[in-house]
Amino acid sequence: MNKIIEYQSMDLELERLNKQKDNLEELKVIDKMRNVVKEAQGKSIKMENDAKSLLDEYNQLKAKYEKQHKEIQRLTNLDVNSMDKSQIYDTLTKINSISSEIFMIERNLNIIINKIGRALKDFETNKNQAVMARNKHKEAKDQYSAKVAQIEPKIAKLQEELKAKEKELDQTLFAKYKTMKNDGIFPVFAKLTNDACGYCRIEVPKNKLDNLKGNNTIICEHCRRIIYR
Repeated sequence: MNKIIEYQSMDLELERLNKQKDNLEELKVIDKMRNVVKEAQGKSIKMENDAKSLLDEYNQLKAKYEKQHKEIQRLTNLDVNSMDKSQIYDTLTKINSISSEIFMIERNLNIIINKIGRALKDFETNKNQAVMARNKHKEAKDQYSAKVAQIEPKIAKLQEELKAKEKELDQTLFAKYKTMKNDGIFPVFAKLTNDACGYCRIEVPKNKLDNLKGNNTIICEHCRRIIYR
């Protein structure tokens, strides 16, 4: 019994080290920064599409503005002396109408220019966040690798020692140990402590305590672990 208990103690230490490796704080940072970069990349793609739409809209308005501006120049350059009152009136009406349209185009152009300015600031902010996240990701990854480099030799050493000890164990008892561990019952063995299971602390019925004489064991009725004295 002592050998399998010693084996379990080493096995518990191995599990602790594996959990320590799998739950290093740096892993959370790595995952978080990876998501930040991914989100920034998604935003960047959307920003590029939005910027293209804004630029297309700006160019369309600018072309319309230049066309209407040329028309204003043409109308204002007409020789009014060669026109009758009706023609002059129509020309002035057209000039006023085009001027109003140009005013609206200028207003819309200013709106788009402001949107482009904000988009450029947002793009710069997003880029800086992505750069920051990449730097933190690399820093956390380097720290994680350094810690893993300290833990893995201990894990490898324990694995070798456990493998060597397996040969010394009662194979029937060891087979039961592996089966129970695979079923999620770990640690498998719990020492009787104050007439209670050393794992779940539930008191062992008095009529079963006599069964623990010598190297005998019993199964805990609550947590299903093997109780030994």
